[in-house]
Amino acid sequence: MDLGLAGRRAMVAASTRGIGAAMTRRLAGEGYAVLVHGRNPARADEAAAELRAIGAVADIVLGDLADGEAAEKVARWAAEWGVDVLVNNAGPFAEHDRESAEPAAWPEAMNGNVLSAVRMIRALTPGMRERGWGRFINVGSRAATTPLPNMVEYSAAKAAVVDMTTGLAGHLAGYVNGFNLRVDGGIAPVP
Repeated sequence: MDLGLAGRRAMVAASTRGIGAAMTRRLAGEGYAVLVHGRNPARADEAAAELRAIGAVADIVLGDLADGEAAEKVARWAAEWGVDVLVNNAGPFAEHDRESAEPAAWPEAMNGNVLSAVRMIRALTPGMRERGWGRFINVGSRAATTPLPNMVEYSAAKAAVVDMTTGLAGHLAGYVNGFNLRVDGGIAPVP
């Protein structure tokens, strides 16, 4: 599918394997230059090499988006690299039910799923606003609307991602669009 977006620059958070790596391949196939993100240098090198092997422009940025200082470095590099499409795919989870979810697990889930996205969005919005174009895609989950009994804090964090995306779309209307990418493969534009 040709989306008419060749030449754009995208970063997919947590893209050294799994869903994130699949997204980078898809974006590269559409002609995007891709900034591979992860915490493991060897896996990031491998993911970027795979993209370059199919003729894509690929670079790497390393850092834990759940750590404020590391995330700031990642965000600074992404902004300098000219990212105009950000896919917030980082979404750590733990399996806890209502009885086993300790209070400390809740802020960890919010930090890894919500604040990691907020940090990147805040850093990249000025450049997108200046260029008059940008896209934020926040990876969601059915857990946002149908909480999973064995992943309670993750479910709450994903609900917060949906709410954040909806508010962000209204705030940035006109030059930056927000989307929720569902785990089932669908994309839901935020009104």
